[in-house]
Amino acid sequence: MLILKIVLWTTIGIIISFILERKVKSFNRIIDNTDVGLFLFRIWFSITIFIITFIPTWFYLFVKNSLNPQGFWAELVVLGMGIYFLGGIQLLLFTAFIWCLLIIWEKQ
Repeated sequence: MLILKIVLWTTIGIIISFILERKVKSFNRIIDNTDVGLFLFRIWFSITIFIITFIPTWFYLFVKNSLNPQGFWAELVVLGMGIYFLGGIQLLLFTAFIWCLLIIWEKQ
Protein backbone atom coordinates (compact mmCIF):
# COMPACT_ATOMS: atom_id res chain seq x y z
CA MET A 1 0.00 0.00 0.00
CA LEU A 2 2.84 2.35 0.84
CA ILE A 3 4.56 1.69 -2.49
CA LEU A 4 1.32 2.40 -4.34
CA LYS A 5 0.97 5.68 -2.45
CA ILE A 6 4.55 6.71 -3.29
CA VAL A 7 4.07 5.84 -6.98
CA LEU A 8 0.80 7.77 -7.10
CA TRP A 9 2.25 10.92 -5.50
CA THR A 10 5.34 10.74 -7.70
CA THR A 11 3.22 10.47 -10.85
CA ILE A 12 1.04 13.35 -9.76
CA GLY A 13 4.14 15.41 -8.98
CA ILE A 14 5.68 14.77 -12.39
CA ILE A 15 2.45 15.75 -14.16
CA ILE A 16 2.11 18.93 -12.08
CA SER A 17 5.76 19.79 -12.70
CA PHE A 18 5.41 19.51 -16.47
CA ILE A 19 2.25 21.62 -16.46
CA LEU A 20 3.93 24.28 -14.31
CA GLU A 21 7.01 24.28 -16.52
CA ARG A 22 4.90 24.95 -19.63
CA LYS A 23 2.93 27.69 -17.88
CA VAL A 24 6.06 29.42 -16.59
CA LYS A 25 7.72 29.34 -20.00
CA SER A 26 4.59 30.75 -21.63
CA PHE A 27 4.41 33.49 -18.96
CA ASN A 28 8.05 34.36 -19.61
CA ARG A 29 7.20 34.99 -23.27
CA ILE A 30 4.19 37.11 -22.35
CA ILE A 31 5.98 39.33 -19.82
CA ASP A 32 7.68 42.37 -21.27
CA ASN A 33 11.35 41.65 -21.84
CA THR A 34 12.40 44.55 -19.66
CA ASP A 35 14.48 43.53 -16.69
CA VAL A 36 12.14 45.16 -14.16
CA GLY A 37 8.98 43.47 -15.50
CA LEU A 38 10.58 40.06 -15.59
CA PHE A 39 12.11 40.51 -12.14
CA LEU A 40 8.79 41.56 -10.60
CA PHE A 41 7.03 38.62 -12.24
CA ARG A 42 9.65 36.22 -10.89
CA ILE A 43 9.31 37.65 -7.38
CA TRP A 44 5.50 37.47 -7.52
CA PHE A 45 5.49 33.91 -8.85
CA SER A 46 8.07 32.77 -6.28
CA ILE A 47 6.00 34.14 -3.40
CA THR A 48 2.82 32.58 -4.79
CA ILE A 49 4.47 29.17 -5.17
CA PHE A 50 5.91 29.47 -1.64
CA ILE A 51 2.46 30.14 -0.18
CA ILE A 52 0.90 27.23 -2.09
CA THR A 53 3.74 24.88 -1.11
CA PHE A 54 3.40 25.34 2.63
CA ILE A 55 -0.42 25.36 2.92
CA PRO A 56 -0.47 21.80 4.39
CA THR A 57 2.10 22.75 7.02
CA TRP A 58 0.22 25.87 8.03
CA PHE A 59 -3.01 23.83 8.17
CA TYR A 60 -1.29 21.30 10.47
CA LEU A 61 0.00 24.07 12.74
CA PHE A 62 -3.48 25.60 12.89
CA VAL A 63 -5.04 22.24 13.80
CA LYS A 64 -2.34 21.55 16.39
CA ASN A 65 -2.85 24.92 18.04
CA SER A 66 -6.62 24.52 17.89
CA LEU A 67 -6.48 21.10 19.56
CA ASN A 68 -4.00 22.36 22.17
CA PRO A 69 -2.78 18.92 23.24
CA GLN A 70 -1.74 18.55 26.87
CA GLY A 71 0.74 15.93 27.95
CA PHE A 72 3.17 13.60 26.27
CA TRP A 73 0.69 11.15 24.72
CA ALA A 74 -1.59 13.82 23.27
CA GLU A 75 1.43 15.60 21.75
CA LEU A 76 2.67 12.28 20.35
CA VAL A 77 -0.69 11.49 18.72
CA VAL A 78 -0.93 14.94 17.12
CA LEU A 79 2.68 14.70 15.93
CA GLY A 80 2.03 11.23 14.49
CA MET A 81 -1.03 12.49 12.62
CA GLY A 82 1.02 15.38 11.26
CA ILE A 83 3.83 13.13 10.07
CA TYR A 84 1.36 10.72 8.48
CA PHE A 85 -0.64 13.36 6.62
CA LEU A 86 2.18 15.77 5.79
CA GLY A 87 4.98 13.32 5.05
CA GLY A 88 4.54 12.56 1.37
CA ILE A 89 2.59 15.57 0.21
CA GLN A 90 4.89 18.10 1.85
CA LEU A 91 8.00 16.48 0.39
CA LEU A 92 6.37 16.41 -3.04
CA LEU A 93 5.28 20.05 -2.84
CA PHE A 94 8.70 21.17 -1.60
CA THR A 95 10.41 19.34 -4.48
CA ALA A 96 8.01 20.97 -6.97
CA PHE A 97 8.69 24.34 -5.29
CA ILE A 98 12.46 24.00 -5.74
CA TRP A 99 12.03 22.86 -9.33
CA CYS A 100 9.72 25.81 -10.12
CA LEU A 101 12.24 28.21 -8.63
CA LEU A 102 14.99 26.73 -10.77
CA ILE A 103 12.84 27.07 -13.89
CA ILE A 104 11.72 30.62 -13.10
CA TRP A 105 15.13 32.00 -12.19
CA GLU A 106 17.12 30.34 -14.97
CA LYS A 107 18.91 32.65 -17.35
CA GLN A 108 17.18 33.18 -20.68
